[in-house]
Amino acid sequence: MLTEKELLLLEPQRHLFIENDRSKASSIDWLTKRGTNFECYKKYLESLDTEARYNNKIEHARILFYTIFRPLQNFFFYWTLIILIFHKFNYKNPIVKIILAHFILRALGDIFDKAGGFMQRYYANAYSNDLRLDFECINTFSFETQHPLKWFITRQVATIFWYSGEIFGDWYPLLRTKAALKNKKAKALLPVYITCGLFNLSKIILIIHHLTLTPTKLYDENGVFKMESRDKFYAYHWLFQFMIICTSILYDVSVFYVLKKNIFNNNTNGFIKNFKTISEYRIFITAYISVILLPFVAIAIILKYYYMITQRMNHIEFSYEDIRLSIANLQYHMIFIDQVLLFYYNTKEDDTHEFSIVPNLIGKAKTSMATSNRKLITSTLNPSLNLGLSPGLSPGISPGLSPALSPALSPDLSPMQNYNLSNITMTSNLIKLD
Repeated sequence: MLTEKELLLLEPQRHLFIENDRSKASSIDWLTKRGTNFECYKKYLESLDTEARYNNKIEHARILFYTIFRPLQNFFFYWTLIILIFHKFNYKNPIVKIILAHFILRALGDIFDKAGGFMQRYYANAYSNDLRLDFECINTFSFETQHPLKWFITRQVATIFWYSGEIFGDWYPLLRTKAALKNKKAKALLPVYITCGLFNLSKIILIIHHLTLTPTKLYDENGVFKMESRDKFYAYHWLFQFMIICTSILYDVSVFYVLKKNIFNNNTNGFIKNFKTISEYRIFITAYISVILLPFVAIAIILKYYYMITQRMNHIEFSYEDIRLSIANLQYHMIFIDQVLLFYYNTKEDDTHEFSIVPNLIGKAKTSMATSNRKLITSTLNPSLNLGLSPGLSPGISPGLSPALSPALSPDLSPMQNYNLSNITMTSNLIKLD
């Protein structure tokens, strides 16, 4: 219980509540106030004991800690770090720019969403019966829209960052498809450009839609939350989500079609080999999976509208958002998987262009020649296994090496025919030069 002195000290905080002329209050007023009834705030404080007050302070410290470290909990953080290491933190690389923008924007959205935990209470009126004549106090809420500032931070601001980050990630299949068809006419990529633009536009529309539900529309003149405003907002929200799914399917189908027509039409390799070695094939498979799974999410939204229209069930919930995010994130995870496999196989391919002399035969001598247009070594070759090496390398060759290699020479061929230096592969664990 609060003492009389404590109650008097609370009185200056009355201006933090919108108790009069609520219809004239601005958006700034609604965002900066604590509720619509100061008496409800006092009743809540009177109900707290010392332990509950300490728990509230600890909870605020915990939320602050979680908010600061929220980016580290993002499952794209470590993927992004790995790709940055692979690319040696080359921020000028277009792929690195996309991956960084995708992670940073979505992480900022997560931070704003987590910061909403500071706003756990809103002190307002509620109708005690359907006649709407009597009121009661509430200090907790079931919907994020019941707290104007929390709605603004966790849904309006966070949504801008979340979907902007997704838009950057959505460009990756377009860039990879464009790179794969660089020798084709621009007309071949037209379906991908159009559907990618529609996909991005649908997300921008959803962002704008979130901004239409302003704080001034959340409470009526009596300081009671307007559930009708929320219901109307989400009726359109689901429609725009359905539009995002449809444009996503169109985008995936266009990528699938273009790659199938121009690259994989006559491909006879197995699935595993294609997936491991061909970047475009991974994009191809991701698009194929999305085309199959996304319609199930669309069905959930259709059922939502069915019950809302036929049964007047405005608050029935179909938990499809987590499923939609799981399917959408599959495409974003594939960005990182694709980059890792590209790095691995590019490195493996570079290794085949190494010229090395095995240490157990000639000590630690090792030379790498990582160029695809190597000039022919023009030194004189002879059966004593000079191998046409430059004078700088020939001293490092042991005289005892000749007998080990001489059986590989054909007596019927000239020295130059025996040593076709443009493509030498010797599998006796001595020299590899492809």
